This record gives sequence, C-alpha cells and structure tokens, in this order.
Amino acid sequence: MSYSRILIISLIILIQSLCLNAQNNSFEHLKEANQNITAEVIHFNDTINVFNGYSAEFNIFDNDTIPEDTVLITELINPNDLYGVIDDLGEGNFRYQSIEDNKCLEESIVCRICDRSDNCQESLIYFIVTLIDSDGDNIPDYIEQEYWNTDGDDYPDYGDTDSDGDGIPDLIEGGIEDPCNFDPNIYPLDTNGDGIPDYRSLDSDGDGIPDSVEGIEDCDGDGIPNYRDYYDDCASRLAAVETFSPNRDGVNDYFTIKGLADFPDNELFVYNRWGGRVYYMQNYNNQWDGTSQESGIGTADLPEGTYFYVLKLVNNQVIKGTVFLKR
Repeated sequence: MSYSRILIISLIILIQSLCLNAQNNSFEHLKEANQNITAEVIHFNDTINVFNGYSAEFNIFDNDTIPEDTVLITELINPNDLYGVIDDLGEGNFRYQSIEDNKCLEESIVCRICDRSDNCQESLIYFIVTLIDSDGDNIPDYIEQEYWNTDGDDYPDYGDTDSDGDGIPDLIEGGIEDPCNFDPNIYPLDTNGDGIPDYRSLDSDGDGIPDSVEGIEDCDGDGIPNYRDYYDDCASRLAAVETFSPNRDGVNDYFTIKGLADFPDNELFVYNRWGGRVYYMQNYNNQWDGTSQESGIGTADLPEGTYFYVLKLVNNQVIKGTVFLKR
C-alpha cells in the first residue's frame, strides 16, 4: 500500500474519532442542561420565634430544597408594613428585631425568590413574639423584675415559682392563664386591693389568717379558694365556747361560736341531757343567753348543766358538741 493511501486512511479515522467525541460531549452538555431545567426549587414557609425586645437572625433557605449551584434572588414584599424591623443581610440571611413594648405579637411578611430565569415563588415568614417567663408561672419577667426577691431566698421573683414562700405556687396566686393575653389592670391578682399582688402577699384576703394556713382548698364551696376568701367559711376554724355564764354581768353571757359570721345561713339546735330541744335558731348570731324557747319546757332560764348542740351549715356540714351552762 502506498504511503499516500495510508495517510488518507489515518486522516479518515482521526476525523471519525473527533466527530464521535464531539457528539458525546454535546450529549453530556445537553443532559446537564436538561437536569438544570427540570431540577425544582421548593421554597417553604418559615416561622421565627423571638422574645419581645430581642432579635433573631435566620436564613430563609435553611428548610428549602435548592439544587446545587442554583443562584436565587430574594425580595421582601412591603417590609415597612411590619411592626418589627427586618434587615436583609444577604444570601437569604435576615435579622428581625422585635419592638420592646411588653406585648406579644404575631405578624408575617411575603418573601419572593427568583432564579436567573425569573422563575419565582412566594412564601410567608411568620414572626411570633412572646414574653420572657423564666420560671414558667405565667407572670412575665418584666412584672416580676420590679421586685427582686420577696421572700429573701436564693431566687429572685422572676426565677422563683413561689415568690412569697407561702407554699402556694405563683402560677396559682398570679391567676394568669395566658401571659400573652391578660388585663394588667386585673392581673396578677390582688385580692384585698392593698397594692401587693397575691403572689407576693402572705395574707392575700387580709383576714388575718396566713395563706400558708388557709391553703388552696374551698371549704364553703363558693368557688373561691380559702386563701382568697375573706369569708372562707371553713368549719375547722369555728370555735365554740365550752362554758358560758348567763348571769347578765356582761362577761361571757352568751353561747358564742367564733367565726360563725362567715356562715350566715346556719341552724343551731340545742338539747338537754334527756334529748329535749331547748333552743333553736336559724341564722344563729351568738345571742343564746341560756333561756329556753320551747313551750313544752318553758321559757324560763335553763338550769345549770351540760347541753348538747348541733350546728348545721349551708354546705351540709354538721358540727356537734357540748357546752356547760354555768349559773
């Protein structure tokens, strides 16, 4: 074979090889282009939680699906309509500053993202602003920080679940169910209106009985716990005299039951040793002077001796006891 023929064949083979490589490269580029076209950016809504008066930095792409090497442009729609202040830090990073006004807030803004081909999506950024409540008693710190340490223990009020140390949690005494929704003119509760809220007071109702003694029970069933009920009607605090001497000397002349004023609806029955009723009064007012009101026995002064009484209260409690009538 001549040298010129060999040269021609070699050139043909080289040209064919170059064409094949060009086709392969073209196919790879087309494949890559198709992948870029079909790859989808999925942009989700964002929720940002922040305390009142504080700021939060965030990236709106953190929870999104974004193909590699995709360039996106972000735009906030009407950012000045927000109550808080938002700053664009670039590359999807933002800073939201809440206004310090001791209020909770929920607001949102529309965020638009676009690629270089102007394919755009919109989503919402929600901002939830809450109040700091370090001890979880529903009394915001900005209220409790006004008083540093009521009971003088190792914990300031804003970090103390029982600020006054009376054994009743601030969560109960404060009375606030939702720290983001309460009337500051009413809460935290101040039962006796002395300017000291219940969670800082050792005698919330001002009845002279410490809250630690009265507790959170409701002895009279009126829906008001004992520590807040000036007329708590707890029968356990009723104290009847054991002896009285109705000799009209102005001293111990009546059968008295201390605390009975808290039980306006009551009935008192008094019996002699033989079981005969000698006295009865509805709404007893501590005025029995040892005389009988029963016609069968006579209305004269009763003789000295031991008598039995039954006191019935409106909440179906019954108290029984004895009293010695001394002449």
